[in-house]
Amino acid sequence: MRKPLVAGNWKMNKTVQQATLLVADMLPGLEAVRTVDRVLCPPYTSLMVVSGMLAGTEVGLGAQNLHWEESGAFTGEISPLMVKEFCQYIIIGHSERRGYFCETDDTVNKKVKSSFAHGLLPIVCVGETLEQYEAGETASVVEKQVVTDFEGMDASDAEKLIVAYEPIWAIGTGKAATAEQANDIIKDVVRKNLAKMFGEDTAENIRILYGGSVKSNNAVDFFSKSDIDGGLIEFTNGINGLVLNLHTNSLDVILLGEDEGIQGGSLVNNVDEIFKIPVGNELIGRVVDALGRQIDGGPEINTIERRGIEQNAPEITHRSPINFPLQTGTKIIDALFPIGKGQRELIVGDRQTGKTTLAIDTIINQNGKNIKCIYVSIGQKKSSLINIIDVLEKRKALDYTIIISASPDDPPALKYLAPFSGMTIAEYFLDLGEDVLIVFDDLTKHANAYRELSLLLRRPPGREAYPGDIFYLHARLLERACKGKGEMVV
Repeated sequence: MRKPLVAGNWKMNKTVQQATLLVADMLPGLEAVRTVDRVLCPPYTSLMVVSGMLAGTEVGLGAQNLHWEESGAFTGEISPLMVKEFCQYIIIGHSERRGYFCETDDTVNKKVKSSFAHGLLPIVCVGETLEQYEAGETASVVEKQVVTDFEGMDASDAEKLIVAYEPIWAIGTGKAATAEQANDIIKDVVRKNLAKMFGEDTAENIRILYGGSVKSNNAVDFFSKSDIDGGLIEFTNGINGLVLNLHTNSLDVILLGEDEGIQGGSLVNNVDEIFKIPVGNELIGRVVDALGRQIDGGPEINTIERRGIEQNAPEITHRSPINFPLQTGTKIIDALFPIGKGQRELIVGDRQTGKTTLAIDTIINQNGKNIKCIYVSIGQKKSSLINIIDVLEKRKALDYTIIISASPDDPPALKYLAPFSGMTIAEYFLDLGEDVLIVFDDLTKHANAYRELSLLLRRPPGREAYPGDIFYLHARLLERACKGKGEMVV
């Protein structure tokens, strides 16, 4: 009978002080659970202090990586002898190590053998990327990883092995593997290949965890499957917040993510900087959220520059006259209501009258005109956004368009920030002397999100329960569009 194991990977989160408070808060609950092996994997800087706190308990301690050599000129690395001083477990081959640091299966193999040689229990991660998953290559990719990672290992060591199947495409992308999918891969690919290598009896004793976005609302489904023996989870929340209200003895903060794992008494640190988002050409053709994080399943977006979302509108003396038209592609509008570059234009109409269609047609009409386009979707249904993305892709409009999405199920904070993020990205291109068309679809839903935040923050409601400063908020946002070095149309 395989005993379940749950390992919490803290990644690059928590200082020593924060780790001390977190472990002190969690330890009574961890000790109360006896039917599951529990392992904490904090950053290296916290291993010593956490090791002391876990002394005398049954909670295990693990590190997040090691080098296979005991010593040598390997700057920044940590040896198995160093890890062994504090830890019983070691995470090897995590998808982030493979992706960011080009860790190969051969490297993983060396680390696994070195871990066993020094009495450490490795938690070895395997899994496929989104491209491999969509190409139907999951089985072949995972099989190759298993065979190469554990090649040349003794059967006696294999019994103590812990494998974590983590589909990379299901981590932080909004996509999710089902418990049935995970169980099938673990049973038919991972355990089956382990049986070929070490025998049926040994393979049945190897614990195989699932590590693809395990949360409190899906953990029971995953852990109830016969071949899933626990989980490798991101234990710390790592969510940032934005201060909106300052009081004499307190402040009000909106969360820029899920509130799971945040509770009364949690430690909060000031990061001493204003809220910034990534800007740059790397965003073109991508779908991102209000924080500039990719949500289209593509590769991570790495930009050089970040900008604060709150900027002063250009002064009147710094603006140029509006004397060049922007064609919408709809002849009647271009003839009767010409729109100039640097102008703000409001599209008003009842539901289902074609307001979004007009905006999307205008974006498509900028093809070949050297105009960057930014479409900010605020509270729009995901199905509608997917259709818009399909249309833009078919018309080759994504080659010059950035899409920012704040869907209805996103936290109100992201819907509140979305138009400011879009304007900040647009200003980046404007400062380079380029022309930009930005579409906010729509600001009514933005006002609704701001109303929700304001009522929670106990700000006095105004007309129709909207805060009185919503009009100032939108005016301040739209005034940032102008004709300067480049030209921006909203």
